Amino acid sequence: MVKLVRSISPAVSVIIPMHNAERHIQDTLRSLASQSLLDFEVIVVDDGSTDGSAAIVDAVVRSDRRFRRVAGPAVGSAGAARNVGLGVARGEYLGFLDADDLYAPSMLEKLYAKAKADRADVVLSGFSTLDDVTGARNSQPWALRVDTMPAHTPFSPEDVADHLFYFTNPANWNKLFRRAFVEDAAISFQPLRRANDAYFTYVSLARAQRISYVAEELVEYRVSNTTSLQGSVHETPLEFVEAITGIYDSLQAAGIYERHERAFMNLVASMSVGALSRARTAEAFATTYEALRNDVFPRNGLTEAPSRVFLSSHLRQRVAEVIAKPVSAFLFDRADAPGGPPLSAAKESPALPVDVSGEADPEDRRPAIDSEAPDVSVIVPVYNAAAWLHECLLSVLGQTGVSVEVICVNDGSTDDSARILHEYATSDPRIVIIDRPNGGLSAARNSGLEVARGRYVCMLDSDDYWRTDDLSGLVEIADRDALDLLLFDAEAFFEPGVSEATHSAYATYYTRKRAYSSVVTGPQLMAELNGESEYRPSACLYLVRTGLLREAGLSFIPGIMHEDNPFTFALFLHAVRAAHIDNPIYARRMRPGSIMTGGAAERSMRGYFAAYLDMKRRLAHHPVDPELAAPIGDVIHRMFAATRRLFLEVPEDVGVRIQEVDPSPEAYSLYMMMRHERNQALKIQRLTKAA
Repeated sequence: MVKLVRSISPAVSVIIPMHNAERHIQDTLRSLASQSLLDFEVIVVDDGSTDGSAAIVDAVVRSDRRFRRVAGPAVGSAGAARNVGLGVARGEYLGFLDADDLYAPSMLEKLYAKAKADRADVVLSGFSTLDDVTGARNSQPWALRVDTMPAHTPFSPEDVADHLFYFTNPANWNKLFRRAFVEDAAISFQPLRRANDAYFTYVSLARAQRISYVAEELVEYRVSNTTSLQGSVHETPLEFVEAITGIYDSLQAAGIYERHERAFMNLVASMSVGALSRARTAEAFATTYEALRNDVFPRNGLTEAPSRVFLSSHLRQRVAEVIAKPVSAFLFDRADAPGGPPLSAAKESPALPVDVSGEADPEDRRPAIDSEAPDVSVIVPVYNAAAWLHECLLSVLGQTGVSVEVICVNDGSTDDSARILHEYATSDPRIVIIDRPNGGLSAARNSGLEVARGRYVCMLDSDDYWRTDDLSGLVEIADRDALDLLLFDAEAFFEPGVSEATHSAYATYYTRKRAYSSVVTGPQLMAELNGESEYRPSACLYLVRTGLLREAGLSFIPGIMHEDNPFTFALFLHAVRAAHIDNPIYARRMRPGSIMTGGAAERSMRGYFAAYLDMKRRLAHHPVDPELAAPIGDVIHRMFAATRRLFLEVPEDVGVRIQEVDPSPEAYSLYMMMRHERNQALKIQRLTKAA
């Protein structure tokens, strides 16, 4: 038993609402018991559990006097349960944790020390997500947007101005609140089933005098937990409206609404768009849509709001779409479409994952926004990927603040992949499935490109996934800067059995050392990247304007390896506006036997040869400025150098088959040149042995 001398007022009271949480409550309590800060109390509010949760908590209570269990109101509201905890909490600061989430070991110590040092009313941290299905832990950099916060701490609400309700998420479990401040301001939770923490968090931030933060991810928030309250959010789709109303009334009562009006209007837009995307049934979607159009937007001034009110073009576009079109017309237009209303995965993303940075619209090239098209078509070629499909698809379906269609091309899989895909498609209309005989990665991607409806296209391999909820940010940047091409980075991770050589080669290969954020032409960006040895031709590491692909007639060369090289090269040549952000959004799986780490030398040789010929011909029809000739020529030469190296390594009877790749005189001339070099090398070897 842990025996501690407990002060009359512990440093922190942690309040946990609990209802039938036996799967996770043990791990949650362990994360608290292992805190480096010792002076705290944990109040578990048992809100009518009928499983074994109470027994698990009681066992911990018997061994650690800092823990106790109290009865909740049993009305199915985490907010009402938290209010019970507020009524008995004795800590100087208040912390909150859901019964399935985890604190990092230093969470309480770091936030409490920062709160004391700054005499803060509220102190915040970042968080990561923990996938309940796959076990994947993913960073969430948008959860604490340090770039919109003052560098100094503490700061006041006025210091962040219109970004007051944007720089952090509405959840309360990555924050500490000074109890005396909460009590003096009479702030409590709304007795709602789901949206109760938005009111508590945002009213606290607006009423606080001193706000501080620790720029670390100190909480693991569990997602894809279908037993949580968020897993049934469609049952009460309009609770967010009560949260919005409560926040408005509180700001008015405190006499501070006018100074935060723009921040509040953007909060209404963000919460509304988020609620619409989380409506998982047609009925819930229609109910939410009509409420926004006929009540929420008019009542909060969004229907007539000028464009300058919105901090984000994304929000402005979504609000304008709802205002312009009744739900019947919206749903009718989508009835026969492969996509549909943006419906999302089980547990709600607890935030405003929308980039509301200021806009700089280059009107001369900004593409028209087609309200009928999804923002992004995500093309996922699938071949025997059952082991990784859940992680891959959930990383896409969990993207918030953006509309997507997910085009899954089943390339003749013989494992369980087809069944998994069709199960997902049954429950989520955003998924489009193309079943085709096995034809290889290029053919599968081309099948997806043929039906893509999105304004932009992204590629995602079926054994990889997106690390962060940042797709909306990519779209925001591409729209703002009228980009044809936006590059981002990746982090490689390695499965057992990957060779040391592969590990060494790819450990940091996909993470560029800096951002190339200026908007330039595609050839200029290619030359700059290649000059820094950071040109990466992976088709999975950029967002591309669909119109550019169609205008340039771009597709992948079927039946070859290294197909990304000619496709990406052609894309750069045609891009008029291109940029890069140094955000490792993508997780690249390195595994034994994958296309990345396996493959016969002959297939690799033939792929490089086809890529070299295609790239050379494209450049001949798309000349570049003289100062770019050398670095772009170097990109092409590396394809030839790789072809030559492999040609000299494979047996002569294998090398001769390279002629099958291309029947042109140009290709034959290159073959003869390499064959001559091989013969010369063999002659030197014979002479050396004879000597």
